[in-house]
Amino acid sequence: MTRVAIIEADTPVPAVVAELGTYGTIFTNLLVAAGLSQETTRYSVHHVVEHPENLPNLEDRTDPLDAVLISGSKHNSYDDIDWINQLAAFVNAALAKGVRVVGICFGHQVIARALGAKVGVNPKGWEIAAVPITLTEKGQEVFAELADMAASANGTINIMQMHRDIVFEVPTGTELLAYNEICGVQGFYKPGAILTVQGHPEFTEFIETSLISLRRDLGAFAAELAEDGLKRTHDRNDGPVIAQSIVRFIRDE
Repeated sequence: MTRVAIIEADTPVPAVVAELGTYGTIFTNLLVAAGLSQETTRYSVHHVVEHPENLPNLEDRTDPLDAVLISGSKHNSYDDIDWINQLAAFVNAALAKGVRVVGICFGHQVIARALGAKVGVNPKGWEIAAVPITLTEKGQEVFAELADMAASANGTINIMQMHRDIVFEVPTGTELLAYNEICGVQGFYKPGAILTVQGHPEFTEFIETSLISLRRDLGAFAAELAEDGLKRTHDRNDGPVIAQSIVRFIRDE
């Protein structure tokens, strides 16, 4: 039985929660659909924003963790806040225990922070909706399920995005998976240990549209940015196939 802990670093917007549940449910459903069935996998969900004590137990020898997935978040991975500091420390503790760590957006950034890489606000601004990213040679290997798609699209795949913060450098000991003009570190990898993506393989058109619309209505997005993003929520979304690669990493296949 594979043991996977999903760390919720945020709560989705109300429309998404009402339709799809919290990130724990969304990621569980994504991984199950990608092949990590609940018959062979035990999932646990740990919301840590208000309760950092909910971080998974790394000392439980009767039910040891195989992998941890850290969700995205509206919070800043570089902030000196107790729960974020504890999460960064947890990343290093998990890696030291041989637990595989998967990071999505904020999760990608907090893993980079834990490894000593620079994380901060992107001077190039927001990256939202379906966006092409170029796979490196290692990226083509890790995301092998998308090799044919990338080959027919000038080495690129599409992933939903919702971020202004970025990782500025590939963490020591890891390999770059993908990049584009807006964000030079779209994911990184260490065999048997780390797999991250800046984008959101769990985002559907509905989730992305809900987020863009809410942030536009709250004044967080300029009308032009929101309009452009909403047009691109209909573009090809390779997230479900990226999830297959994540499942293969968790299974060590």
